[in-house]
Amino acid sequence: AFLFNKEGEIFAEAKRRPAYILDETGKVEQDPAEIWEFSRQVMDEIVTDNNINAENIEAIGISTQRASFLFWDKRTGKTYSNIIGWQDVRSASYAEEITNSFSMRMVRFIAKIGFFFTRKTKMLTGSMLKFNTDHASVRTGFYLKNNPEINKEMQDPSSNIIWGTIDSWILWNLTGGEVHATDYSNISSTGLLDPFTLKWNSIVLKAFKIPKHILP
Repeated sequence: AFLFNKEGEIFAEAKRRPAYILDETGKVEQDPAEIWEFSRQVMDEIVTDNNINAENIEAIGISTQRASFLFWDKRTGKTYSNIIGWQDVRSASYAEEITNSFSMRMVRFIAKIGFFFTRKTKMLTGSMLKFNTDHASVRTGFYLKNNPEINKEMQDPSSNIIWGTIDSWILWNLTGGEVHATDYSNISSTGLLDPFTLKWNSIVLKAFKIPKHILP
């Protein structure tokens, strides 16, 4: 955590180093409870050690590992996964499978034809649409595929299970569970955002069977 003055200078800082959960399969995870607890600790330390009040802080910004995510219960805060890191590569073969699927090949083909006639950048982008493990979309779809019971519950629009990047998780905790949100600069790196409309990308959601109602 950094405390800046109005000139943009660092007035104070506090640090913690969370652990990683790794194995030979390519898993890279972190404990959501530890991430939140460390976030809370450094904010408290900034305020306490510098003898200031929360009221003196005019704004807060949250910067995180943007393509890392987790699932949790919006009523209780119970987590259904660790934070699945952007470095996690367990979904590599799944990403290749979806990229080479008939439906995605058709999307690229149609977009290529569309670009030929319209010359629109969106069509050009669609014609090159491929997936890799950097994208949270791939790792989210992989998680759903490998956790069928949780996936079944999540597909129900009345489900209390929600999805979020680390900023969403921290914000949800900061607001006592009142706010489930993110911003464009954070969600842009997940592969779930249509950058041309600034809405959730319906093609990607459909490809990975990700229900829209769980998203921030």
